[in-house]
Amino acid sequence: MTDVVAVLLSIGAPLASSKLPKGELTYGYHRFEVLASLLSSVSLSGVALYIVYETYSKLFSPQNFNVSSTIILGLIALTLNLFAFPLINPRSGKQLDLNLASTRYHMLVDGLSSVSF
Repeated sequence: MTDVVAVLLSIGAPLASSKLPKGELTYGYHRFEVLASLLSSVSLSGVALYIVYETYSKLFSPQNFNVSSTIILGLIALTLNLFAFPLINPRSGKQLDLNLASTRYHMLVDGLSSVSF
């Protein structure tokens, strides 16, 4: 779920930041991209810490799981992430959008981590 939110924030940030300045917002919405990146990185860091915690707890109390379901879900996640990887284009004209570039590589790493069972 956090991946979906991170991708939507990353794709929506350039759209929101392209709004023209008005009223009190003399700078416009350009800070939205930075705030979206911050929110995305904080949420992904939280998920990473939770995964480390769960891994540590399972290390000392292993549980049985269905291997075939895990393999199938991992392959589905790999397919979806590798399909989404080329669709996210971090270049709009000559300028590189670091927000979209980080999302693109996040999709690649997430896909590869799906098969790291």
